[in-house]
Amino acid sequence: MFLRKFLIILRRTIRHSRLIQAGLLAGFWALGEIVAHATQIPVPGSVLGLFLVLALLACGRLQAIHLRRGANWLLADMLLFSYQPSWQFWTTRNSWGSWDLNFWSLSWPEPCWS
Repeated sequence: MFLRKFLIILRRTIRHSRLIQAGLLAGFWALGEIVAHATQIPVPGSVLGLFLVLALLACGRLQAIHLRRGANWLLADMLLFSYQPSWQFWTTRNSWGSWDLNFWSLSWPEPCWS
């Protein structure tokens, strides 16, 4: 009886706290990192954590409502985390005085014959 009430309170707390939900997402990421390092597979731990979340959502062991507020909170703050690199990219000029577009040149692979 006590365990059932505890689980109900825990679920309610998780559904209403975006900080706990963001921590839960970080926990899945950390678990993926542990699996990636333990198995030495060439897949990033964040991708393994994403697959773990996807598997739990697909089999019904985890509901999307348990992660929705935390994921929305992290996505809303993504601009805050990427503001400085994007500002640096757009304000940097190269030696000819034009905009530095090294980002675009790095996105295309070099041909294997050069």
